[in-house]
Amino acid sequence: MPTLDVTRAVAVAIAPDRLPDVITPQVRSALAERHDCVWATDELGPEEVAELAAGRDLVVTSWGTPPLDLDALGDRAPGAVAHAAGTVKRLFTTADRVLTGEVAVFSGAARIADSVGEYCLLAALQLLRQVHTYHQQVRAGGWRSETHFEPRELYGRTVGLLGASRTGRAFARLLQPFGVDLRIVDPYLDPAGAAAMGGRCTSLEEALGSDVVSLHLPRLPATAGMIDAARLASIPDGSVVINSARADVVDHDALLAEGARGRLRVAVDVHPVEPVPSTDPLGDEVLATPHIAGFTTDCRQALVGHVVAAVEEWWRTGEDGPDRVQPAAWEQLA
Repeated sequence: MPTLDVTRAVAVAIAPDRLPDVITPQVRSALAERHDCVWATDELGPEEVAELAAGRDLVVTSWGTPPLDLDALGDRAPGAVAHAAGTVKRLFTTADRVLTGEVAVFSGAARIADSVGEYCLLAALQLLRQVHTYHQQVRAGGWRSETHFEPRELYGRTVGLLGASRTGRAFARLLQPFGVDLRIVDPYLDPAGAAAMGGRCTSLEEALGSDVVSLHLPRLPATAGMIDAARLASIPDGSVVINSARADVVDHDALLAEGARGRLRVAVDVHPVEPVPSTDPLGDEVLATPHIAGFTTDCRQALVGHVVAAVEEWWRTGEDGPDRVQPAAWEQLA
């Protein structure tokens, strides 16, 4: 693999109005200084994306970039694609040249996962302490002596992690100072991998018996409806359930019902229909957010710098880092 001191041909296929959301001025200047860059100048369509990508060493993409037709580019397909966003599955009209490794693909999913992990920690602490319920009580003119809430600490609790994805691992790292009993369910995780995360592999039933249950499952045929009403009913009274993954991995209506009647303390960041219709039965007891678990200014503006740095390290060393999408794992991607 050539060293980084060779000037690279880089195309930034991100619409100008979206670009400031995913790159800082400092990173933009540094990128232009290090490489031979071309930038999208208009609203992006498939033809402009193809023109930008043709013959380039790297194409940088993000939300709003139309799918790339790698086959149509023939031998002028880019050597690498760096996606300054999360999932890459909708980025290509066909993934054949990605799956063969002919085109290397890098994703910002790991950087987004750090932000999602922080959201999960926030939700767990807020729901265990019942902060939002106290907030509503004070706003209504009440005080703690008039309530029958049972605030609890996170320290020493049991936590069930459903899925050892990047977001699950990010949450696990943040849980380490709290001395939790971390129960992890993932068919691709072995005991050594679970131990490295600070937890242990368990059955789904044991994980669902935890004080905090956090969903980190991808959208796959095998995970659709995996946490159904019966499994939700098996979660102990007063437990926290957090869904920052995909709405369809759980019986969403059953989850909201458990939260609305106060049996479970529920946080949902993902919804079957987004934006959420006014008829959706969220209820005051459910901590509902508009798909913002990974949506912080810090995270978004770090994305281009993050994925370009990963590609530059690959150019420098020739070795795959954690941000390269592995073809063998394509089917398990969210």
